[in-house]
Amino acid sequence: MPTHDPAKPRSVRRDLALLVLLCLPTYFFGLATHGLTNWQESIRCLVAQEMAQRGEWIVPTVGGDTYLAKPPLIYWCQLALASLTGSEPGVFHLRLTVALAASLGVVLTYLAARSLFLGPRPHDDAEAAGTARRAAWWSALFLATGILHVRSGRIGELDILLVPSVVLGVWGVWLAWRAHLEGAKRTHLPGIALAVLGATLAALAKGPPGVMVLALAAYGGIVLHACAAAREQGGTHPAWLRPVRVAVGMVAGLAIAWLTLPDARGESDTDSWIGLMLLSLGAGAIAWAFAGLIAPGAGVRTFKAMAKTHPVAVLLLPFGVVWLWGRAVAARVGQQAVDLAVRTEAGENLELLDTESPVNNLEAASFGVGLGSIACIAAIVWLLKDRPRFRPGWWIVVAWVALGFAAFCYLSKGVPRYLTPVWPGIAMLGGLWFAHLLGDLKPRTAQGVRTVAYAAVLALAIGQGVWYGYARDELQGDRSPRDLIAELLAPERGVDARTLAVYDLWSPAVDFYVGRTVERWDGIEPDADIPGGSAPPVEELLAQLRESGGSRVLLVREGPHPGGITGETGPEQLERLGFDVEFIPLESAWVIDNRRTGVAAVRVRVARD
Repeated sequence: MPTHDPAKPRSVRRDLALLVLLCLPTYFFGLATHGLTNWQESIRCLVAQEMAQRGEWIVPTVGGDTYLAKPPLIYWCQLALASLTGSEPGVFHLRLTVALAASLGVVLTYLAARSLFLGPRPHDDAEAAGTARRAAWWSALFLATGILHVRSGRIGELDILLVPSVVLGVWGVWLAWRAHLEGAKRTHLPGIALAVLGATLAALAKGPPGVMVLALAAYGGIVLHACAAAREQGGTHPAWLRPVRVAVGMVAGLAIAWLTLPDARGESDTDSWIGLMLLSLGAGAIAWAFAGLIAPGAGVRTFKAMAKTHPVAVLLLPFGVVWLWGRAVAARVGQQAVDLAVRTEAGENLELLDTESPVNNLEAASFGVGLGSIACIAAIVWLLKDRPRFRPGWWIVVAWVALGFAAFCYLSKGVPRYLTPVWPGIAMLGGLWFAHLLGDLKPRTAQGVRTVAYAAVLALAIGQGVWYGYARDELQGDRSPRDLIAELLAPERGVDARTLAVYDLWSPAVDFYVGRTVERWDGIEPDADIPGGSAPPVEELLAQLRESGGSRVLLVREGPHPGGITGETGPEQLERLGFDVEFIPLESAWVIDNRRTGVAAVRVRVARD
């Protein structure tokens, strides 16, 4: 493994080259071998396709209806890549977008971690430089092979765009703060520019969540450092400070317990009660930590640091950019549509004090960064048990993990992919511990541990690259409607795409592969959460066919709707309503409802009396 030498930047280039080589099979092998299955990537492909068909770069749509669930950055990336390749945006362009974002996140994590772990120049020394380099190296390796990080970088989840943007923003704030710690009289403008750029990209990718994590990591770390600085520098706190902080923590913990008690009682399961306990303990710990601001000098240190890192500009300018995009959208579709989209998105994603969220998030964090998750757990034990001397940048990493994780526990419903912008912090904390572990071990033992870790990293990289690039399609190809749609619309079958419709189901992947908006008809058990709301009742289709005497091709569930009330299959419902149902034999299969239900293509006419 290369050693750190500040005088030889070649080691940095070598590390970056090796990281890129690691990312190639992990993220880029077989980008488009597997069809669209995940709802998230299907909707992103469909929106980009419609924008390209309409020559529109401002207003995203689904089925011609305005779709403002997320800001437009991921669509712009797809459209830009499609323009470069001279083709319509497709699966390849979406997956190339997220693969590039995931790989860029790995590279930026390495560069940011080197800087964060080394600290201000007055504290530099050869041993610290070597440890910082090792920690950055392992942080990047952990993130590159993290299970949920790789998943987001392979299946088109827009959350992965938050990784490079948040890392860039945090790094920029750190550069400005580090300059302040080194005694610079002026603001480090390049650092602030990087921070604004990162925050702007995060805001354009997903709005407030990404900017929130950036703020909690960077500025939360500054506050935590200020709270601990006096003791770290050998100072003493007044006798009243400790009981006051404990009291503040207890009040916060009890308040959260009181607020979440009705939810836990209503759910009445173990996870909810565990969640209540975790939410309460977390609130108490956070309140206790930030109550340190009342310590003598802590507030002044915080103010001086904030004055050099400009949180107002870093956090508000990005939302100004999003606001300008919103104004451009409103000029085309009306302010009412924009306001409705904002309210809908907030209602669907903001879930305050959900007692099941902490357990769900803990489960995701326990494996989401792969080896990094395991190392992060060890790092937490190490920090609490050994209490090593913190460098200023360490506080940012701790805030990234602790405050970022806590925010999604308190504000969301515990969806694993929401934690994506926290993964770099977990990888860094794990890398920091692992680097110190290697430094503390005897050389021969350290070499053995290092070899095992490298083998595990390579196994994760190759295994996940093969899974997403080849094996997934071989073993689970029927989860995508790609092959079924292609076979159904083959010219020899004579099925007109304009007459194809779906009954009591909807997938954006169907519209994408058909290349147009597929008509929907609802029965008594339609799919929920469909953009544009409910579809017309299928009885209207029956009336149309009765008048025209023609037929239509429908995609229907072969089995009963999960959780349905009738227990009937799709064809059985249609026959009961008065349709004559003719199955269209197909060799290709498409299964939905977590592979519980097959989808059939049927031709329907009005049944003869």
